[in-house]
Amino acid sequence: MADARLTIRAKAMLKIARLLDLLLPEERQTVAFDVYQAYGGGDVMERQNGAARQARFRARRNGDVTPDVTPDVTLDVTPKVTPSPAPPASRALELLGFSSFWSKYPKRVGKGDTLRSWKKNGCENRAVSIIESLEKQLPYLTREGGQFIPNPATWLNQGRWDDDPPTTLPGVSKNAQATIKNLDAFVKGKSTP
Repeated sequence: MADARLTIRAKAMLKIARLLDLLLPEERQTVAFDVYQAYGGGDVMERQNGAARQARFRARRNGDVTPDVTPDVTLDVTPKVTPSPAPPASRALELLGFSSFWSKYPKRVGKGDTLRSWKKNGCENRAVSIIESLEKQLPYLTREGGQFIPNPATWLNQGRWDDDPPTTLPGVSKNAQATIKNLDAFVKGKSTP
């Protein structure tokens, strides 16, 4: 019976330890001390538990009561501390890259899935390069009236910002593409026509 109580107490203490891990470091010490005082180290609790244990022992010894198999300690292990949401200003700054990506992407469907993909892939850290790649790929993505634009979550999950945009444009003759390339080089000042 003592082993059963020890096992129950050990399980309860493990649950408390898991809950303490969810707290902020400065809150842990305060809560841990409160739990210690309430369930393990407080003088009042020790006296109450000792008196209750002694009464149960005397009742069993006298044959008045059958042995009690319920645990001595009952703990409420529901989490009392809920993580505080980030202030709106920091949340807006946190998703600045996402909102810029969302406004530039040509097919705006599945915003929730796209946000989850954005966070899952850690895109906020490389938002500038992702948006630059998107801008380079826009002519290719919007070809043929935008018929083949992938959903934004798919584009993010497949890491398509790393893709090189094709150098040829579908539906444009090679002669016209060469002219476009020459004009582009002229505008950038790399050569003369």
